[in-house]
This record gives sequence, C-alpha cells and structure tokens, in this order.
Amino acid sequence: MSITELVYFHSNRAGIYGTFRGAIAFVVLFLGLLIHTLLINKKGDLVPILAVIALCSLVLCSAVGVQLPKNVGQAALYGSLVGLVASVVYVCMTYLSTNQFPDDIAIIVLLPLLVCLSAIVTYYVSSSLNLYKI
Repeated sequence: MSITELVYFHSNRAGIYGTFRGAIAFVVLFLGLLIHTLLINKKGDLVPILAVIALCSLVLCSAVGVQLPKNVGQAALYGSLVGLVASVVYVCMTYLSTNQFPDDIAIIVLLPLLVCLSAIVTYYVSSSLNLYKI
C-alpha cells in the first residue's frame, strides 16, 4: 500500500517551496493541455482557449504542488489519481450539461497520463533543487 504526505504551508519557506513545485507542474500541464487542445481544436479564438488551459493547469498543479512524495512511484500514482478524478468529473459534467459524452473521450486516459507526467517531472526537479525539505 502506498501512502503519501500532503502538506499545508505552515511557514513562508514551506509556501515558497510549494509554490515552486506548483510552478513546475503548471508548466508541464499548460504545455501538455495546449498541445492537446491545438491538435483537436481547429477553430476558435486563442485567448479564451489559453485562459481555460491556464485555469485547468492552475487547479491541477495546486494538487501536485502540495504532495511530498517519498519516491517517484508515489508521485506517479498520486498524479494519475488526480488526473483520473479530473477527467471523470469532466466527462460526467459534460454529459449532465449536454446530454451527450464529450467528443474527445480519450481525455479519460490522456489527462491522468499528463498529470502523472507533471508529477514525475515535478518530483525529479524538486528533488534536485531540495524543494521537499520543509
């Protein structure tokens, strides 16, 4: 059984380190969602698309930033579960609001993989910069 630790930012240093971890995850998530969106969305104004991608990345990176994994396996598992929750909520809310499933049903697999990747990158970069030492 894998157990992970989540942290509340109880000091300025912990908050700064958590913000840096979140920023690392944000960059990976933003780029991944942007690439995916540009591949499937051939029309539309770019500004609202970037705003939505930024908001989604911000919400997901905040979940990755508060984790203090002890190894890459914990980071990958936690990231995958966060992505799975987000993708299932997206599919369910799309169905409830439109009475049909989203055209891009592959998001159920892609989003957990993307959040997992961001958690792994965050783990390695944060470990090398000692951002887990609170």
